[in-house]
Amino acid sequence: ITLFQSKSAIRISNKEELTNRLMNHLRPAIYRIRYELPFEIDDLAEIVKENHEVSAVLNFVKESIVPLEAFLRKTIPETELYLISVYFCSELLNSSIIETPVRKKAIVVCSNGLIMANVMAKTLKEIFPDIQFVASSSVREMDKFVEDVDLIFSNQPLKSEIPLYIIQPIMNEEEKNRLRNRVLIDFSTNNISKETRNLTEIIKRYSAVQNEESLQTDIERFLINYANSLIYLDRQSKQAQKISFVELLVSEGIILVSTKQLTWQNAMELSCQPLLKEQVINQNYQTILMSQMADEEAYYFLNNRIAIPHSSPENGVIKGGCSLLISVDPIIFPGNRPIHFISPFAIGKKENYLLAINQLLQLSKDEEYQQEILLCTTEDEVRKKIKNFLRRKQYVNNEFS
Repeated sequence: ITLFQSKSAIRISNKEELTNRLMNHLRPAIYRIRYELPFEIDDLAEIVKENHEVSAVLNFVKESIVPLEAFLRKTIPETELYLISVYFCSELLNSSIIETPVRKKAIVVCSNGLIMANVMAKTLKEIFPDIQFVASSSVREMDKFVEDVDLIFSNQPLKSEIPLYIIQPIMNEEEKNRLRNRVLIDFSTNNISKETRNLTEIIKRYSAVQNEESLQTDIERFLINYANSLIYLDRQSKQAQKISFVELLVSEGIILVSTKQLTWQNAMELSCQPLLKEQVINQNYQTILMSQMADEEAYYFLNNRIAIPHSSPENGVIKGGCSLLISVDPIIFPGNRPIHFISPFAIGKKENYLLAINQLLQLSKDEEYQQEILLCTTEDEVRKKIKNFLRRKQYVNNEFS
């Protein structure tokens, strides 16, 4: 968890609870890995890749799992990595869920425990903003809530008189649309049936209707598609809020260093100057970053060449932003780490900056392209190089949303 926080620049708000959940998951997982027991979940890889939030977290999990692999002396299988990613993703998504008053009430029940139930709830809230999800529950505890709900979403069949929708814990876009259409038709969540009847009556006043049943079917289909288009537009507006690494860089935030005499302390101070100038951070934040980076065991690094110093918002973040110091000659950090790129992050809302940090993680894996950036002589050249890299990798603004 500590490595994940350092590499992603995201702070886990409920670290103790996540630790307990991961421990409960990892005990049987380690047994499976150590003795190479087969463990597959149908279509899990495809589903994870289609869920941008889990995909984004997966990259950081892969970077953070190295100590466990070293301990086991085995490579963690992809399926196990996907499941661990779901735990982290659920923890991150939970903190950002805001409920709004709605017409129908629902409960999410998952046999895989509360982590998966919470991931399901997050997805369902995006699909059905007009439904109030009152709780995420295990099968054992669902009876506490069923009296107050109108429908149930679950990943397995349940004995209940309340309408039940069986879904996959993580759904692709086609499955989401199918589910929404079913619920809209069954429950008239947007008053589809009522509006269909009303529109049919209006049309009958001014024209001769030859086939009323077909007319109502077409109107109903139109209203469902319209409701879905509103959901799509809402998702697009949320995606637009995601900030790329280039967008997060403050004005004059790229510093090119040519001197060979730069200590890591000097480099840290230089890299923080644009953030202080633009009032992104205060002096206390810089001091805390310096203290953190002095620790030889610090994990604020992406692969071999990039450092991402960061700390909690309450330590002096005024607004979101980052800078980038680039040095042709390596700057030696404590622990004998030769670093060429230093990018201090100031993070407000963690969801907004997952894309930016993930993009930097991708760059950290491509040392050949890093060499091209090291040859740049102006800030504009660097920005263009980074934009080209992100475009090539297809890490545009609506990724990992």
